[in-house]
Formats: sequence, C-alpha cells, structure tokens
Amino acid sequence: MFFRRSLRFLKTHWFNVLCDTCTGVGRQRLVGLSSEVAFNAMLAMFPAIMAALAILGQVLPERAVLDLIT
Repeated sequence: MFFRRSLRFLKTHWFNVLCDTCTGVGRQRLVGLSSEVAFNAMLAMFPAIMAALAILGQVLPERAVLDLIT
C-alpha cells in the first residue's frame, strides 16, 4: 500500500517537474541563448588559437614551435 502510494507520488512529481522544465525552457528562450553562446564560442576560437601560438612563439625555441604547428 505504502509502496504504491509513494510510487504514484513519484510519477506525478517527476511528470510535473518535466512539464515545468519544458515550459521554462520555452519561456526563457533557452534554446536561442544556447545557440548564441555556441556561435560566439566558435567565433572566439580562432583568435584564441592565434594568441596561443603567438605566446608559444615567444616562449619556446623556433624549432619546437615549428614541430607543434606541423
């Protein structure tokens, strides 16, 4: 008896959590925000790689940098 009652409670509780999550995602435009973050991260990746290579070029010997690049 107790097991069935608690199981029913958990089913309805998790269903309500799932419904609230889905409506919250739509209300707060979470999908659009995540795509904007991913796009900006891809745009920022090239300058970050170039900066890392420039720093390595100043710190490491020239031959070691050429070995890293090729």
